[in-house]
Amino acid sequence: MAEGFRLSDLAYCFYSTFHDGAAQYSPDGRRIVFESERKGQRGIWASDADGSKAEELFSGRCGSPQWSPDGERVAYDCIRQENTDIYVMRASGGKPIQLTNHPADDVSPTWSRDGNWVYLGSSRTGRIEIWKVSGGGEAIQMTRNGGETAYESPDGKYIYYVKQYFSSDLWKMPVNGGEESRVLPSVVSRAFLPERAADAKFSIQFLSLATGIVNTVSTMSEPPGEGLSVSADGRSLLFSQFDEAGSDLMLMANFR
Repeated sequence: MAEGFRLSDLAYCFYSTFHDGAAQYSPDGRRIVFESERKGQRGIWASDADGSKAEELFSGRCGSPQWSPDGERVAYDCIRQENTDIYVMRASGGKPIQLTNHPADDVSPTWSRDGNWVYLGSSRTGRIEIWKVSGGGEAIQMTRNGGETAYESPDGKYIYYVKQYFSSDLWKMPVNGGEESRVLPSVVSRAFLPERAADAKFSIQFLSLATGIVNTVSTMSEPPGEGLSVSADGRSLLFSQFDEAGSDLMLMANFR
């Protein structure tokens, strides 16, 4: 992504009276994957980049979807028998593969730049920390002072992460281990990526890691929702936000 990134205008990709969030562009920028409750239960959905041709990939208390670097797979977390684990499925659909199987909750998966690892937040030590796992291998603990959602830097040398879901400082540490350091304060709802971050004052900001200078990209009256993604050409920014609160009246036929 170029350092001169600016968001010139905002447009809706899709609109629903149900919850839609955690949207992510595919690596080629042609598709979007997101979580939605538009069928009454949270599931994983995909659409074209303009929001058209939306279809459900997987249903059942699942969310936090993330594209693999090659755009062929989607990792997500899903609750089964009151326990949350990480799953991976083909972007074209099909039966998912369970990547983690642990009594602790495993949440918020993201991919390494080479696609060989999935980072996740796990409470298996009694406190949520960043771990990474590859297919069929044992999970490796990354952080020791807390960590919930992590993204690998573009050069693959660092992970950038938050320690709490709703609001947290942004931290980084070397991928191969080492001391952590604080990068930014006030990241909201996992809404960050390396070199891009959103703060708790309801603005989207651009951080140049080369200069340390932070510029405001856009401001808004409401905080952004979960997730932040940038198109492959670096010209479009994808995020969710709450516009209004409401409810829908549903009719269930033959309920007796």
